[in-house]
Amino acid sequence: MQLLNHSPRLIDLKAAHDHTALHLAALRGQSYLLSVLNQADNNQRTALHFAAANGHDEIVARLLAHNPALIDAVTFFDNMKALHSAASEGHETIVLQLLNHSPGLIDLKTACDQKTALHIAASRGHVKVVAELLAFSPQSCDARGGTGRTALHFAAECGQNKVVVQLLAHNPALIDAVTSGDEKMTALQLAAWRGYESTVVQLLSHSPGLIDLKTAHDNTALHIAALQNENVKVTNNLLFLRVLSLHTPSSLFFLPSFSLLSFPLSFRSPFLIFFCFFLFVSFLFKVFCAWSRLQRQHSAAFSYRLCAPQARFDSKGVGDEP
Repeated sequence: MQLLNHSPRLIDLKAAHDHTALHLAALRGQSYLLSVLNQADNNQRTALHFAAANGHDEIVARLLAHNPALIDAVTFFDNMKALHSAASEGHETIVLQLLNHSPGLIDLKTACDQKTALHIAASRGHVKVVAELLAFSPQSCDARGGTGRTALHFAAECGQNKVVVQLLAHNPALIDAVTSGDEKMTALQLAAWRGYESTVVQLLSHSPGLIDLKTAHDNTALHIAALQNENVKVTNNLLFLRVLSLHTPSSLFFLPSFSLLSFPLSFRSPFLIFFCFFLFVSFLFKVFCAWSRLQRQHSAAFSYRLCAPQARFDSKGVGDEP
């Protein structure tokens, strides 16, 4: 059994005269070997778990043909089935094979963190597996895992940018989903917390207004990134975008600002300083224009007061009696 757990392919290995281990056991009357296909290790992993995790689709088909009940076998520690194992390792063919055999597995969650197969594939960055799962069950992207996390939360928290783009293309409303409990965090805030700079930029390019969204504890993504000392790049990017959003229309500056984020920090820092200086000069210019306008109004009023008596005198005409 230990040999089969280590290498499920051994079950089909043939000796002389094309005899497999099963043939030899039957030949010698060793019926105990017939039950070896159903046995599990100390974590309750069956041969199907190992075959699915290692991408052996032919062995998966044979094991299911021998004993269809193996598809419902779960591991002891985390309640994972063979589908979860295949999704975790990125074997999209086996994922589809197992789902066709038992469609209800699409919604089954693990025990420790309540992850579905889609959550696991999203957190591991397996784009092809995610595509197969979404095609098989489009509504599976709405499933919530531990603390109310969606597949987008798991992908953003692990910095899986390709999956983030994939999930948002499938369901753009996922970007506004918040976790449950005391957190109330969006995918952007989780990415900022973990320090994934490119994921933060990707999510903000999809929805710039998220930069001001707060958690249940009134923390924005910038606050969360700043609390993590190692997330310097994320903090600088969010600060850069925050300054731009405060003083410019989003329709004018957000798209250029995301292209600027592709440049190194050594370029962005001088640009930010120049931009702040430009804002300061613009403020001074506005103050000067307002002061000049007041001066002109004051001069016009003073000139009117000086000219008013002469105007009244001239209106009487020359030689008229007072």
